[in-house]
Amino acid sequence: MPVPVVSGFRAEVVPLVVHLIGALAILLVGGLLAGLVRFFLRKFSLDSRLCSAVPNGLDRSCAATIYPVLDKPRSTGIQGA
Repeated sequence: MPVPVVSGFRAEVVPLVVHLIGALAILLVGGLLAGLVRFFLRKFSLDSRLCSAVPNGLDRSCAATIYPVLDKPRSTGIQGA
């Protein structure tokens, strides 16, 4: 079956709408997964168990190691930025 050719304004809008629907689907799936994880953490008290299993100061050590890497300035390729 041949694909209909869309021209003009519709040709520019259709791909944007498709990408928007895809982004919303990803957002919805991510929200559902986050809700499930939160539910199971609370239901089985896994958050308390995980916190008690981690040695004191480990979270700060990880943050002190990772933050400088993420905070490193990146080149945007734009002059003057």
